[in-house]
Amino acid sequence: MQLNNIYKKIFRPLFYPASIIYFIVVFFRNYLYNIKLLPIYKVPPKVISIGNITAGGTGKTPIVIALAKVLSKKGFKISILSRGYLRKTKGTLLVSNGKKTLCEWKDCGDEAYMLSHKLTNIPIAVDENRYRGGIYLTRHFKPDIILLDDAFQHRKLYRDFDLIIIDSNDTIKKHKLLPLGILREPWNNIARRADSLFITKGIPNDYLKKKLENTSAPIFNIKTNPSLSKNYNNTKNQIQTNEGVLLLSGIGNNSFFKKTASYLGLYILQHEKYKDHFSFTKKDIIRIENKAKKIGAKYIVTTEKDWVRIEQLKPKFSYAIIEIDMKIEKEKKFLNYLNKKLNLRHSPSKNNSNKS
Repeated sequence: MQLNNIYKKIFRPLFYPASIIYFIVVFFRNYLYNIKLLPIYKVPPKVISIGNITAGGTGKTPIVIALAKVLSKKGFKISILSRGYLRKTKGTLLVSNGKKTLCEWKDCGDEAYMLSHKLTNIPIAVDENRYRGGIYLTRHFKPDIILLDDAFQHRKLYRDFDLIIIDSNDTIKKHKLLPLGILREPWNNIARRADSLFITKGIPNDYLKKKLENTSAPIFNIKTNPSLSKNYNNTKNQIQTNEGVLLLSGIGNNSFFKKTASYLGLYILQHEKYKDHFSFTKKDIIRIENKAKKIGAKYIVTTEKDWVRIEQLKPKFSYAIIEIDMKIEKEKKFLNYLNKKLNLRHSPSKNNSNKS
């Protein structure tokens, strides 16, 4: 009997009671916020939350980057606030003052660290207490807008706009509450709290199309533009299609990374997959590089987020990184809608503008 069948017949049924308990906890937590028995705190800047209702990679971080760049170009002072998932520190930590990165990735989390290298003139902080972090950014940088990273479920901080990212590849099997599926909370909560939806990674499947038909929030498609860049220990500028590669990823959606690599025309010999935010050790990298040599790979191809965790281990093999750039289709229409919701029709001062 295959392991997958064993999982379905023995272990999966055990998740049903856990999923029911999870639903009860999520329901009452949201209910207490809705009736204002749990307090919600407001900060002076406008707050845009970029989040999702699923566990796993929806493309949230590239969306944060895209939105930060778009709003900066419009002249608004932007700051970014994140929890700093799996970081080794606590409390408020300034990741970037907009000029340089001020910490190591383990102290702030791989995503916040990556954001600090992708965006300039945009302060970035992490804090598990988002209100405290928001007050810190307000006092020190006086932003017009704070982008709240991965915060749909973090209701303690008031947000002026809730943006939900939906993976177009989600299926009915996945759309069950944790731990049965990948839903952090019921789909119906989108209708109750979301201001807009971004659809990533292609055209929604038939299941999602039906779900989206009953959603009143405006929906915008996101165009994904992957590219190969940042070669390490390598003198060539471009990988040839006949040169085999080993894929290496530890992200929320490893299968989409492989799909992206195939789209770029890479000759994939093997894919080494790890859980999201996996903390590689020197021993891991040596083992992976030896495997790449053994199978005849010319390069190890990885993600930007994984490279944050790998680079400091001083790898010896030739690496290439796939970068993901996302663009909002009908961007002008989205910005007009955002301006209306946030009342941002004023022209921000040129002295206050960010550039990314």
